[in-house]
Amino acid sequence: MFNKSHPILPVDIQSLLLTLLLISLFFPFYITLIVFCLVMIILAATGLLSVKQWPKHRTAKSIILFTVYALGISLIFHNWVGVLIAVGMIILLFFGFYYARAARVDYLEEIMNVSLIASIILMFFAMMEHYGIIAEWDYTFLSKAMNKVHPSRVEATFFNPNYFAMILEFFSIFGLYQFIKAKRWLQKLTYLALTLCNLYSLALTGCRTSYLVIIVAYYIFFFMIGYKKQAILSLIVLTTLAIVAFGMGYLPRFNELTFAFSDRGEIWETACRALKDNFLFGQGPLTYMHVYSHYSTHYTQHAHNIFLDILLSYGLVGTSLLAYPFYQLLKLFKRMSAYPALRLPLALMVSLVSVIFTHGLTDVTIFWIQTAGIFLAVILIAPNLLKSAQEGEKNFL
Repeated sequence: MFNKSHPILPVDIQSLLLTLLLISLFFPFYITLIVFCLVMIILAATGLLSVKQWPKHRTAKSIILFTVYALGISLIFHNWVGVLIAVGMIILLFFGFYYARAARVDYLEEIMNVSLIASIILMFFAMMEHYGIIAEWDYTFLSKAMNKVHPSRVEATFFNPNYFAMILEFFSIFGLYQFIKAKRWLQKLTYLALTLCNLYSLALTGCRTSYLVIIVAYYIFFFMIGYKKQAILSLIVLTTLAIVAFGMGYLPRFNELTFAFSDRGEIWETACRALKDNFLFGQGPLTYMHVYSHYSTHYTQHAHNIFLDILLSYGLVGTSLLAYPFYQLLKLFKRMSAYPALRLPLALMVSLVSVIFTHGLTDVTIFWIQTAGIFLAVILIAPNLLKSAQEGEKNFL
């Protein structure tokens, strides 16, 4: 599973640590944090997180500079929550550079299989929550402010229904990937059933944006693997089903659309006013929460639009630091497209990116340890996928 370039900690132990961390992503976030801290301590103690092993290319330098910028700008504007998040980013940087260096391409398969197995348990958890057999997970022992109830919406172990929704969007793409890849009909039926289970759980979250996300992501997935007719067909069929379901009143919370747009409109207006006052620099992570009281009484943590929130939090300067790594990611995808063996993994990764940006039109659900954890676990394998293809390892997946 992992490259054997660091004998200090046996490869099997590294593999076990990363698998445990992956599994922890499906537990409440404080469990994930505890496991992450333990893994980081072990990796640091064995020298695997040394700065000397950090990559030297410009993309890495830009990411490092961005995290330092996020910390600095938060300190300047006394955004203490932003400071805490920026410190977390820097810690994550140590882990991310290790993971990108160590994770082998076959770990991608493990990520998807573990996720799809977990999705079955999460579906039953969501059903029990939906039908009132169990209550929402209680986080009040951490903070009284976390005592937020979401009527008629399920969140399972993900703190917020919208976080759970993004996780399920990822799972639905994993299921589609495995369905296309499977050779036997029994395998195909299994992955089809898992995908449908995840779509059912997704409906229970009551996340309205998810319907658009799935339509866009599935279209992109089919298009990227060269199934252009299937891409158009999926677009037509899924859109038609959504319209029919809406007309019959089967889509949850769509009767509240007027309020939802009014609510988002007020948030976006507040964010735009704050952005005009500090367009260049921002005030660090969660700037909206830090400054909203100067412009509105509408409290929320972020701007509920990923593009607006990034600009508001980091300004033009910080956003430009993020733009370069994203540009390099697009270049990496383009290079991967030259290898037929990478067609499926590439479609998977591009679809996951589309999930972030489509869902990001109305929310910022990727900025959470569990959603970001699964996304980065997949995306950071991309360079090693390309390297394996270039070296002629045709059967690496």
